[in-house]
Amino acid sequence: MAKRELDKNFNRTLIEVGSELTMRNITDLINRARFASAQAEGIMGSDNKAAALFDELQIGGLLSMTDVDWLIEDLDFLKLRNVRNILELYKLRNQLLVEKVIEERETAVIQTPPEPIPATPGKVNDRKHKIFISFSFKDEEKASEIRDRIEKRLGAGSCWICTTELKGGDNMDKGIAVAIDKATVLVSLVSQNYTNSPGCEREVELARQQRTKFLPVLLERVEFPLTKFDGGASPMRMAFAQLIYVPLYRDEEGGGSEEFEAIIEALKEMLSPVDPIH
Repeated sequence: MAKRELDKNFNRTLIEVGSELTMRNITDLINRARFASAQAEGIMGSDNKAAALFDELQIGGLLSMTDVDWLIEDLDFLKLRNVRNILELYKLRNQLLVEKVIEERETAVIQTPPEPIPATPGKVNDRKHKIFISFSFKDEEKASEIRDRIEKRLGAGSCWICTTELKGGDNMDKGIAVAIDKATVLVSLVSQNYTNSPGCEREVELARQQRTKFLPVLLERVEFPLTKFDGGASPMRMAFAQLIYVPLYRDEEGGGSEEFEAIIEALKEMLSPVDPIH
């Protein structure tokens, strides 16, 4: 009931916000979100550009009915304060509903039973989806490249990544929750975008609750301890506090392939007790 009411209020608010945005405003927000060119072209080619923008923001984890802070901050940055105030009012009026929906979602995630994974002894699918790739949608291209490199070494299907495993109409939250429950290792592709993503925070927290092993991989140099764009502490810092990060960005700074080899060796070790890799 709470989710239905909040969803209705959220959609009504987005329609109101969209009606206030000019073409220039939409272009500025596309640039602020750092969408891939195909996403930007899709938005600008849509009959309802504002609605298409909001859809992409939700897919990318930057906007949801329980979290409108990214859009508020960007509207404020663009000095669109009247539009920002519409979202601030939404937050104020729906605070209790938001809390109820988050509580219901967390309860549903915890109670979601893992689905059995078909496996043939000795075959690659013994390791199917044992590695969950957690990333910011702003780093999607890099995440896909890393997934491909890992699967070339550890076997096709060894990784789970939402951009290929989830299809149109799938429940993203449930799909991610089930995938994390199945996974042995969660590979966190850490960047400033990652530490600022509410969706990535939820993935890390869910994996922490389920005692999933973590392998944090640095896509770029970030400030330690992990902080958000606004300087606030990232909840992820506790999950990663005792772990050693693999600085993959050094590969692109002339460091060769040693960092990637470190990732492969770490994954082999993490998977070996239940899923030996030769």
